[in-house]
Amino acid sequence: MTRNIPERLYREFFSLHPDSYIFPDVPNRNLVEFIQQFRPLKEGLSAVDLGCGEGRNSVFLAKEGYNVLSIDLSATIIKKGIERFAKQSAIDYCVGEITSLPIRSETFDLAVDITTLNNEKSHKRRRYVKEVRRILKKKGHYYVSVVSVKDPSCQKKCPKRHFILRKSGSYQQFYSARNLSELLSLFLEIISIRERKDGVSSTDEFESIEVVARR
Repeated sequence: MTRNIPERLYREFFSLHPDSYIFPDVPNRNLVEFIQQFRPLKEGLSAVDLGCGEGRNSVFLAKEGYNVLSIDLSATIIKKGIERFAKQSAIDYCVGEITSLPIRSETFDLAVDITTLNNEKSHKRRRYVKEVRRILKKKGHYYVSVVSVKDPSCQKKCPKRHFILRKSGSYQQFYSARNLSELLSLFLEIISIRERKDGVSSTDEFESIEVVARR
């Protein structure tokens, strides 16, 4: 599970641990399963990794044949991703705010979002999903996995209000299947929605809601 970590904290972490990385180097396991099932017939499709972190999922997508753009709000984490993965795959990196992307409309066949939507506060969520729709090609797909209200972290810390605002300034919203469906269906056609465990391995599992939607 990723969190919206302010730029200042990224800088502090890497100044103390210059040879370390925040995220694992293996892709999200449910994303791997989705891509293997979804695998398109034609090559050279384009994908955008929204809130990419250091780019572990971007590397996986590139190896699967996608032309990948990796976007994150943090210049520090983008720099770390280039340092970590540049030799493995040809990925384009971009520092940007997902609610106002510096990208022309109808650019991507696939948009991938692993818990990045969890970091958007209420006044930005519609703009976020609307922007995803704008950058997707017609019939393009949006794969999103968010942390569910059923996750133990939500049940323990915010069972009623369903969000956490930390002293560091980071924010995390938890979703029910109904709330997520209502948000996405404003701009996209939902193909499938299901609750499942997500993560890289059994040691970092979280309760998630996985949605595949289409423009």
